[in-house]
Amino acid sequence: MKLIKTLITISLINSLVVVGAAKFMANNNLRVATPIVITPSPTPVITPVATQTPSSSNIPVPPNKATVAPTVVPTATPTPTPKPAGCIVKIDGINYEITSLLRTHSGGNVFTCGTDMSAIFWGQHNNKILRMMQQYKI
Repeated sequence: MKLIKTLITISLINSLVVVGAAKFMANNNLRVATPIVITPSPTPVITPVATQTPSSSNIPVPPNKATVAPTVVPTATPTPTPKPAGCIVKIDGINYEITSLLRTHSGGNVFTCGTDMSAIFWGQHNNKILRMMQQYKI
């Protein structure tokens, strides 16, 4: 409750500052290059829902005896995009999973995983090597 009072107080102070600044600018013929747009953020509201306490005698409970339970609306949690395991490089727009090649490549580990390595590949290799790369194509 104290937090809500504090938030309301801060909101009121902010409103007074904005209104005061607007009046000051109007009284002094000042103009802002871009208009100030203030969009208040929505305040969460808990909607009470009357529920009856179950009784064994099935006697209706009067409305003033009902218990109040807040309505909770679940929010969707975004599903993270799975990241592929290993080292993937792109050559001429085609992805290759080359994790096993990292240790056996005759030129050493010159790879930058997750990038387009077309220019580097073609600077050192020819079409014959590209055909050998088909086993790593994904």
